[in-house]
Amino acid sequence: GTFALVPQIVDTVSIPVIAAGAISDHRGLVAALALGASAVQIGTALLRTPQALTKPYHRHALDAASSDDHNSNSTGNTVLTNVFTGRPARSIRNHAIDYLGGPLNPDAPPFPTAVTAYKTLRDHNSPALPQHTHSLWSGQAAAVVPQPYSDAGHLIQLIGSAASSYLASALEDRG
Repeated sequence: GTFALVPQIVDTVSIPVIAAGAISDHRGLVAALALGASAVQIGTALLRTPQALTKPYHRHALDAASSDDHNSNSTGNTVLTNVFTGRPARSIRNHAIDYLGGPLNPDAPPFPTAVTAYKTLRDHNSPALPQHTHSLWSGQAAAVVPQPYSDAGHLIQLIGSAASSYLASALEDRG
């Protein structure tokens, strides 16, 4: 994952490294910086802010993931899947993934053919049940995000402030 790769990349390249994946709170930020990243990219946590154009059914699935992501029977269970695009991407598991042959289907059409084929199938069969038929992109850290945030800027400020406090406390304890 991210935290195994960041130090390897930092040691290999001479340009700034931006860590992405499983970073949704101050702990992920601090860990990535401690491993040598110059910055981080936050994904799933930002999907839960009003500035994201996340559909209501997707927000509901993210909320479920944040409350019970470790329950394998829940819709919050994330998997790598290629059935929506033809390339692996992480999604909250739903009926479409299972119906189309499981998370990583070796018979899935290649990109970009899979996108068009899936969109046609999705739009024709179940427009009334999007939570079961649409891709629900989400990272593994969905369960770490405790609540939807009122503002993306506020979320970033909270993460930065908590990281600063954590680091100041850690340095003080070592003092």
